Amino acid sequence: MTLFEELIEVLAGNVVIETDSQTESLLQRLVGVYPVTQWGRIDRKLVNEHYPVDSIKEAIQILSSKIESAHELKVNVLWNYTESPSIQVNLRQVEKYLDDILAVGSDTWVICPDFSFVIEFFHDGEIVLGFKAS
Repeated sequence: MTLFEELIEVLAGNVVIETDSQTESLLQRLVGVYPVTQWGRIDRKLVNEHYPVDSIKEAIQILSSKIESAHELKVNVLWNYTESPSIQVNLRQVEKYLDDILAVGSDTWVICPDFSFVIEFFHDGEIVLGFKAS
């Protein structure tokens, strides 16, 4: 069983698995809104508002100060450097199953479907919450 399959199992059916074309479209839209460097990081110099955070809990606290019921938001999870398709879950699930999510791929993005925010988990352990320009 792959790490992706294990993740889907832990999410116990509370997940939407995107098709390959939907995943590719999400990735293209992501890099259109949040430019990515040649080494696969979101280019923070080009992001209007960003916050380096120490944990997913801290990112959710910031989101909760800006968005009502942030925990219940549906988000897409995208992995860089993996063949795994994107999944859609709510932010509460991301918090609860973060270790399983990060095990699938070393560089991970959690994005709001309208691309108003992104949480980037880089393989060196750095976590950044970014908001697109209004």
